[in-house]
Amino acid sequence: MIWDDPLMIMVGRDHPLAGRRQLDLKQLLEHPAVLPSSNTYTRGILERAVGEAGLRLNISMETNYLETLRMLAEAGLGWSLLPATQLTSQLVGLRVPGLKLSRQLGVVTHEKRSLSNAAQAMMASCQTHPHRT
Repeated sequence: MIWDDPLMIMVGRDHPLAGRRQLDLKQLLEHPAVLPSSNTYTRGILERAVGEAGLRLNISMETNYLETLRMLAEAGLGWSLLPATQLTSQLVGLRVPGLKLSRQLGVVTHEKRSLSNAAQAMMASCQTHPHRT
């Protein structure tokens, strides 16, 4: 792992949940979500947390592009789970007590290939100065 990437529940400013800075998981799941596809690491993190609570996701749309998810949430088409770094002035971050999600990011390399000088420098920089939000 190189860094911890905190995730947040976000909605557009005009979404019905935007005025509620804190709500429980059941209340959140009453509203449709725009999420990454089910085969992604991020979606798996959320599905595990929701499943442990004995609940199910209500998904209206899926895409694997963070920018698209952010724009769909900004447009009010559903809530989304996004990296905290994606929070914009058009989004509201919601607090769901007991739901603190994060993913660990790292680097994957091919064991039979050497890294370029640029790749080595980037990895060294990431390890020396981990990303923090």
